[in-house]
Amino acid sequence: MKYFTYLFVALVCLAIGRWTSPAMAQAQEPAFTNAEVKNLFKRALDENYTPGREVLVDRVEVPPNTTLDRHWHPGEEFHYYLKGEPFVALRNEQARQVKEGTVGHVPFKAEHVLSTKEKGTTLIVFRVHTAGQP
Repeated sequence: MKYFTYLFVALVCLAIGRWTSPAMAQAQEPAFTNAEVKNLFKRALDENYTPGREVLVDRVEVPPNTTLDRHWHPGEEFHYYLKGEPFVALRNEQARQVKEGTVGHVPFKAEHVLSTKEKGTTLIVFRVHTAGQP
């Protein structure tokens, strides 16, 4: 699992270092009123490669004793858990606790929910999805 964690972090750093510009680092509106979402990177993918798709990298901070609304995204979503050990439930599956320093994945359009207990959580969310969609 450590291999995948290092690979994920390396890919995100490479993407940020290669493509970030002041114009691309504009803030994204938070999807949830009880979580702080800061957009770190936003970039459309090459139309010849994947038409109508973009990459977003966000830093998400969720306070203690918080459950985010059940939601989905029009694309793939990958998480790197920087701080805390939240519970994540995909679709109608039972919630499972994730560990700090690990990576998670939410499949295309899969409903999911994240909740914290007495400790909050901070994670990096890397999304590849339909351009212009929330």
